[in-house]
Amino acid sequence: MTKNEKQLKVITYAYATTGGKAVRESVVPARAQAFYFYNDTLVGHEFGSSFAVDHSDFDDKKVPDIVKGKTTRAEAIQLVGKPGGYYIYPLIKSTSGDAVVYVYTETTSDAPFSVKQFRKVLIVSFDTAGLVSDVDFSSSGNK
Repeated sequence: MTKNEKQLKVITYAYATTGGKAVRESVVPARAQAFYFYNDTLVGHEFGSSFAVDHSDFDDKKVPDIVKGKTTRAEAIQLVGKPGGYYIYPLIKSTSGDAVVYVYTETTSDAPFSVKQFRKVLIVSFDTAGLVSDVDFSSSGNK
């Protein structure tokens, strides 16, 4: 993948099953772990799960409460919860600082041949003083 004009290598592991308890009914329980490398150096990792026991779903309605230049790392984590990963440059814009990452993906199947996928990602970057420097939230698909 390319991020901030840098070529990265990505290693991903994913596991899904029809057994196991999902976070919600009709969701296929699954887990995924990704590792990102730039020049053979680990620059980020992320974990996402739709299993009930370790799900990574987060309340995206709290994203507007994270304010650039004001919210601290501790406050952001208190708002959204324990992050599922961490990034540094070039996965974030700034060459200094770091970011906490929240990833949630779910696949639902209500009937044969009717599959829906939903994904949301929140990346909260911090400057070297520990204040939020950037908030990047995206979602795709239907829940």
